[in-house]
Amino acid sequence: MDFTIHQWENTPTKSMQLHYAEETSHRTFVRLVSTRLLIRSCKLIVQLRRKQSFGQSVVLVRYSYNLIYGIEKQYPVKYVPGAEFLNNPQPFQPVLDYLLHNLSDRAASVNSPQKFAAGRATVPGAETIYALVQCTPDIDKQNCSNCLKDSILEIEGCCGGKKGGRVLKPSCSFRYEINLFFRSTANSLIDIPAPVPAAPAPKEEKKKSNIKQIVITIVVVLVAFVTILSSICIFLRLTKRRVKLDEDENSEEINLGGIIAI
Repeated sequence: MDFTIHQWENTPTKSMQLHYAEETSHRTFVRLVSTRLLIRSCKLIVQLRRKQSFGQSVVLVRYSYNLIYGIEKQYPVKYVPGAEFLNNPQPFQPVLDYLLHNLSDRAASVNSPQKFAAGRATVPGAETIYALVQCTPDIDKQNCSNCLKDSILEIEGCCGGKKGGRVLKPSCSFRYEINLFFRSTANSLIDIPAPVPAAPAPKEEKKKSNIKQIVITIVVVLVAFVTILSSICIFLRLTKRRVKLDEDENSEEINLGGIIAI
């Protein structure tokens, strides 16, 4: 990993250039250093576009007329999804998320200028995932962590269901593949254990839960039955009482009629 920053003030418009590279070959690094010529050859484009980020597989170049050193920048963002789809993405995604979050914490905590971490984790019974995360060395621990973890949240929109992919931002980036794509000698390759899946509920607890549900159902049915039965009894009692009152009234009318006739 190499990181440099340049600032030119003797040009008609002051500009700043920042670039860094992953572990790479000498030839690639020479090409990186030659980006100054690239910037100078793009003066006409610069006049139209005030800011630009230029990224390749192992190289990032940024230049701007504003201060960019030490400032977290997450846009523009570039997604580079892999070409092949996973056969079974469901067990793959939790392991990938766990691996990337773990490496992000490690990269953000690095005290040296080389703010990156590489590692691998194995999907149970399936592929081994290799991943590399990195931040530009100019940003602090918190900004590095924020940038990487925000990027991880964008996996679904970038590379959902794919065997590999990259999210590239001005201040950070990450890449994952099911094949080794970096030199493990640059930084000790971290073996991240796959997250332990949640243990299934014991059968005894499940049985108790079923019994509890049955008891609740029976109680509810009994309460409903008693309520309905009580309502019917009250209704019949009131009806019977009303019929008796009607009979008493009719009897009194008959007696009065007999008295009048006498």
